[in-house]
Formats: sequence, structure tokens, C-alpha cells
Amino acid sequence: MSELVCHFGKHKGKALSEIPTGYLRWCVEKIDPVPMPKYRFNEDNSPMTVEQVKEVERKNREFLQAAELLIAEREDNGEEK
Repeated sequence: MSELVCHFGKHKGKALSEIPTGYLRWCVEKIDPVPMPKYRFNEDNSPMTVEQVKEVERKNREFLQAAELLIAEREDNGEEK
């Protein structure tokens, strides 16, 4: 299985393991998996379909769950990134 890659923000395109713990904590605390209306647009500025919004929500939930697990793992290992 390939490693999860961040699909948003300043670490877009980076593997989860490359993202600093502080940013992961911020994501877990601040990001609502359901995209706000102002983020429901494609790169060409066209509105997302309901299916596209649901896919973004799925990706957000997957990322946040994986981030929580990685934060806990790093804390258990005494690591900080």
C-alpha cells in the first residue's frame, strides 16, 4: 500500500510521514472534513458536483484519521517533527 499524500495546503503533495507534527496537530484541531462552500470549486473555478464534494470529504476524513494515528505514534516514540 502506498503512503497517504496530503491533498491540500502548504504540504500538498508531500507524504504524510514528511509533514511536521505541529502541522498535523493543527489540521486535526482546525479542519472540518466537510469542505466549506468557498472551497467547493475545482481548479478551473467551476463548482464541484455533489460527488466531488463527497470525495473531498472522504479524503479529508482519511487524512485526518491517519494524521491522528501518526501524531500518537510519534508521541509514543518520543519524536517531534
